[in-house]
Amino acid sequence: MYLFYIDESGNRDFSHLEKERFYILTAVGMYENHWKRFHFDITRFKQSIIDRIMRDEGVKLDVSTDAEVKSTYLRNPKERDKHPFSKYQTDDERLAIATMFYEQLELCKAVIISAVIDKQAVLPNSHLADQKAIHLKAWELLCERIEFYMTESHPKHKALLITDDTGKQRNLQTTKAQIMFYECGATSGQHFKHIIEMPLFVRSETCEGVQLADLCSYNVYRRFSQDDPEYPFYKRILPFFYNSDNTDKEKVDGLKIFPPTSPFAKK
Repeated sequence: MYLFYIDESGNRDFSHLEKERFYILTAVGMYENHWKRFHFDITRFKQSIIDRIMRDEGVKLDVSTDAEVKSTYLRNPKERDKHPFSKYQTDDERLAIATMFYEQLELCKAVIISAVIDKQAVLPNSHLADQKAIHLKAWELLCERIEFYMTESHPKHKALLITDDTGKQRNLQTTKAQIMFYECGATSGQHFKHIIEMPLFVRSETCEGVQLADLCSYNVYRRFSQDDPEYPFYKRILPFFYNSDNTDKEKVDGLKIFPPTSPFAKK
């Protein structure tokens, strides 16, 4: 079994395209046998920070529910201050825990797959110019790439998709769409033989895998929103993107840009 942790970056809104042009879903996949080490490596280090915060600040935190790591907290002091685990970290601790997350990509032989939606390139009168529709399209494209990867690299295994809980209504929309894709195939004709038909929804603060997906997804978002392929954290995760043995070595098969009319799809 392969576990694919999924999170989003950017937003689904079409109201402010000059500021929020991209909507991105990113999956980080790892073989199930790597999960235990990944989980305990991260939680042990989190616990050491929690113990230090308790000694120095007298603030009691639970590693299972109060120790979320998010790109927003790492980057934005105002957001960081709302969450005690992030607020009371030292700069060295903040750097160390982010580094540990990224190191897990290599230790767990992880693979990254992203669907990048350029909302500016979606026609205003298209049925995709809608928050629900654009998310489901991104989910479909992400599933296609995961299926390609599993078919080529791990044909005897199944893939379980684990994603952030974004509320009952949105969770139901994603679940219905995935069941439809599972039963009928994607709009491209791709059938899903490896992806388990029901996604698993979890709270991001309780799941280290979704937190890793959040960090990676922001790096992809930052690369495209600033048109900066040299962004250091994007370059750090780039070697872990799925690359097929059946396509040009320069092509990043795990990075799907939609629609094809986007100028980024032609770069």
